[in-house]
Amino acid sequence: MTTTALRNRPALRYTTLSTAFARTRSTFRLWSERARQRTHLSELSPAMLEDIGVSAPAARAEANRPFWLG
Repeated sequence: MTTTALRNRPALRYTTLSTAFARTRSTFRLWSERARQRTHLSELSPAMLEDIGVSAPAARAEANRPFWLG
């Protein structure tokens, strides 16, 4: 039913595809940024962690989280 409706409306089909592509790209960018930040967090010294008010166990726990979890 949806496929037939989209075939009859090419502009809607392309808008839907471009929206889906934009969301996917946005998700990948977010995941990449999280991975980068968590890697950087894992490299901070105890003195640097103290400066930003984060305990070493909390930093380790955050750095070990998968990138897809917010």
